[in-house]
Amino acid sequence: MDFWNSTNGEWWTDARENNWGNGDHCTGNWTGVECSGGEVVTIEIVDNNQTGELSESLGGLGALDRLSLSQP
Repeated sequence: MDFWNSTNGEWWTDARENNWGNGDHCTGNWTGVECSGGEVVTIEIVDNNQTGELSESLGGLGALDRLSLSQP
């Protein structure tokens, strides 16, 4: 949720449909988040109006293999 908060998640293009904040990040079907073994391995939020700074907590995701946050 740090990522959501630091990138103005409530203003993301699909903010209402993305499930962020519903349940656990791995079991709550958060859009753009993939997990393996209960750990986040991918965050892919593309062309979704995210703005702001990345949260330092992303550095704590030791299993994170792919981070894609592109904007056109």
